[in-house]
Amino acid sequence: VVATVQKILQPFKVASKQLQGEGISGKRSTSGGFDEYFQVVEMLLDHLELAVQGVIIEENDDHIMEEVHLFDDMDAKTRKLLKIYIKLGWKKLNDYYGKLTSTAYVAAVVFHPCKKWRTLEQLWNQLPSRQTSEWRKTYEGNLTRVWEEKYKDMAHEVACNAVSASESNSALDYIERRLAFSRSLVRPDSQERQSKRRKQSATLPVQDELD
Repeated sequence: VVATVQKILQPFKVASKQLQGEGISGKRSTSGGFDEYFQVVEMLLDHLELAVQGVIIEENDDHIMEEVHLFDDMDAKTRKLLKIYIKLGWKKLNDYYGKLTSTAYVAAVVFHPCKKWRTLEQLWNQLPSRQTSEWRKTYEGNLTRVWEEKYKDMAHEVACNAVSASESNSALDYIERRLAFSRSLVRPDSQERQSKRRKQSATLPVQDELD
């Protein structure tokens, strides 16, 4: 049981270090800024949604993602208890995710000279719940007001070093590799789960066990 809990918590350890500013020397730096939160929380939500089904994605020493089954050789009572804890963790994390949809967090990404709208589009295009134009229209309106009121007349000069496709691939960190692997999986059930994620705040009731 302890080993299983450690496997479930490992991505949270990685995410915490990254958001505290632990970057990749010579390749990628992180500072825990607002613009870094979206993909981290998406990865963790996806991780818990798979974990409650008894599957997690682990990275081996060669940085290759693999599916690992959590509940093999585990009795039904222990399995049910772990699922309840996982669902509680998902619910709390999803509550925090709802706070990230404020204009401030979106603005941090869109106004970042190396990210802009394309970063959110790449992240959300794979999510059925985001595959509408409504989210972008709403944020565009809010950001236009912020831009016109605070930034439009401000002199500025921004430089951004272009990163080639090959350099970008070699610089992928754990979270980016994990998201890429998740998107590569063809999972109708996963798409259904994600489509419900933001529409209901408690889509994973804690008293039930998913068989």
